[in-house]
Amino acid sequence: AMVATRQAVLNRSRAPEERWSKERLVEYLEETREQMREDLANGCWMPQLYVYRQATDAELTQYLEFFESETGRWYLNLGRKASQDAWAAAGLRLGDAGFEYPWEEVKELSKK
Repeated sequence: AMVATRQAVLNRSRAPEERWSKERLVEYLEETREQMREDLANGCWMPQLYVYRQATDAELTQYLEFFESETGRWYLNLGRKASQDAWAAAGLRLGDAGFEYPWEEVKELSKK
């Protein structure tokens, strides 16, 4: 949903002749989802693990246990929600500037 929201907002901010068609937006979202799947399968987590390179096995276990806990899942969802809220706020600011937010387009793209 976040990628769909971002793309719909960015698309509407383009000049009318430069906007992507609905088909192109759907194609882009499918490509993005596939790329994300490939990245996960190919170990995109490795660069992130660099941050924890000096952590002991016990510390890594604690990190994993935290992020698998109810509190850890809440924390991760909080970050995700904050990002979504930031995109929504940006969309509202565009709306205040005369930009029509593509709510229906976002809903439709998010379902695919």
